[in-house]
Amino acid sequence: MYEPTASRGRFDLVLRNAIDFESVTNFHKFCCDYRNPYSIFHEIGSASFLRRMMMEKQILSELQDSPHVVHCYGDEITQMGDGNQLERTIRISPGGRLSDSDVKCYARDVLEGLAYVHSRGYIHCDIKPDNILLVPAGEGKRGRKFVAKLADFGLAKVADGLADSELRGTYMFMSPELVESKVVDFPADIWAFGCTLVEMMTGKSAWDYSDVEDLLYVIGESDELPNLPSSICESEDATDFFGRCLCRNAGFRWSAEMLLDHPFLSI
Repeated sequence: MYEPTASRGRFDLVLRNAIDFESVTNFHKFCCDYRNPYSIFHEIGSASFLRRMMMEKQILSELQDSPHVVHCYGDEITQMGDGNQLERTIRISPGGRLSDSDVKCYARDVLEGLAYVHSRGYIHCDIKPDNILLVPAGEGKRGRKFVAKLADFGLAKVADGLADSELRGTYMFMSPELVESKVVDFPADIWAFGCTLVEMMTGKSAWDYSDVEDLLYVIGESDELPNLPSSICESEDATDFFGRCLCRNAGFRWSAEMLLDHPFLSI
């Protein structure tokens, strides 16, 4: 079923009679998350992993019409060469944060991707810098070197309005309603986007808590809000924009389409 191969200094895996290689959109990221690549064999062959990959393939097959959604994560990585995850770009940027112009450009890209995904009836469920890919802009984006694309739809789900049986996503980016009642809907992606925006502007996580139990308590049970960049206090537009993303009441959070028209994103 498996055949390990070495290619361009990277550990690749050929899945035979199970899944199409190009359908594994987070394949390379998955491999790189393991210190010992051979340890992936057990998990990648499990029924739950295969179900997740097949579901991701199905979802991505329905999301082919947006320039801000990857078609195949592995394809993007191997073809573009100069691309990066947003997380790494933040980490290696001067001062450990993005420039204001890059923040606004990438924020708009992410929101356009989310607006499209939501319009097709899907929730991403794991928006964070690690799952946003920066790829060469091409001739259609004059003055820009990279554009942002949503990647890794392994946790995505249809927006059915039903609560999940377990928490879905990454703790640091989970919304209050998700932690409190396991409700996952479009506003959960917007909250995660707001936390991502904090990281883009500061280079730091939106929360200072390292203990998972403390973090989940603060998100789900308290009135505390993520740590906002001090610079937003100088801008009414920025303050209002963050307030629309990081509102504890999911019903008052703005949609991706509404946020795209906010003056904060004007360049």
